[in-house]
Amino acid sequence: MRKSEKVTKKTSNKKSKGFFKRLEDIHTLIDAPRFNQELVSEFLGRIKPDYLSPYYKVYNLYLNAKFHFNCYKQEDAIEHLELASGLLDSMDALAYQKKVWINNPDHHFTRAYIKFLLATLYWDKDSSPYYLEKAIRITDCSLNHHPKHKGFIWLKNQFAA
Repeated sequence: MRKSEKVTKKTSNKKSKGFFKRLEDIHTLIDAPRFNQELVSEFLGRIKPDYLSPYYKVYNLYLNAKFHFNCYKQEDAIEHLELASGLLDSMDALAYQKKVWINNPDHHFTRAYIKFLLATLYWDKDSSPYYLEKAIRITDCSLNHHPKHKGFIWLKNQFAA
C-alpha cells in the first residue's frame, strides 16, 4: 500500500488524502534505518481505528504489525513477533471480509516471514509445525501471483533447507 501501487478504492476528498499521507509518513518512520520506537508508538497511538475506512483499517493493522516486528528486532522479545503475527492475520481477515484488495506482495511476505520466524523460535511440537504450515501456505499462494518475488523465492528455499 505504498505510493507506487494501485489503490483499489480511490480517495476523493482532501481529508482522506491527508490521512493517507499521515499513514505513509508513519510507514516511512517504521522503515527508517534508525527506528524510533517511542515516536512511532506515539503516532500510531493517535490513530482511532473506529473512524477509519476498511482500506485504512487494513493499512493501519499492517503498520502496527511492522511496528511490532521492528520492536522484536530491537528487543528480541518474541511477544512482539506474536503480536505482529496476530495483527497480520487480522489484516488479512479484515481485507477479505471488507473486500479490500492487498495488492502489495510485501504485505504477504511480511506475514509469511513472521510465521516462519515463529516456527523456528518455538520448540514445542504443536506450535512450530502450525506456524511453518502457515508460512508455507502463504508463500505458495503468493508465488502463484508473484512468481518472481525474490523474498518468496528465498523463503521457499528456506523451507527446503
